Amino acid sequence: MSLTFTRITKYEASHRKGVRTRRVVFDEGAFDCAVYQRSSLAPLQVIEGPAVIEELVSTTIVAPGDRATLHETGAIIIDIRS
Repeated sequence: MSLTFTRITKYEASHRKGVRTRRVVFDEGAFDCAVYQRSSLAPLQVIEGPAVIEELVSTTIVAPGDRATLHETGAIIIDIRS
């Protein structure tokens, strides 16, 4: 089984239809983060932090340098930088 991932840069994220930005403060400082609706994410889509993933009942924060992947099952898997 081979997996194909779609990597999205901050520039691409900010220019996709329906993606907006929000200023978020982290330990490293304040960043303009892409804000995604979870329902619009594609399976195996990769989002580079900093970013915000929103849905009706929760919000997921992807910190600067971290990477979130929407698993085929719908789970968000976050790789945390070391």
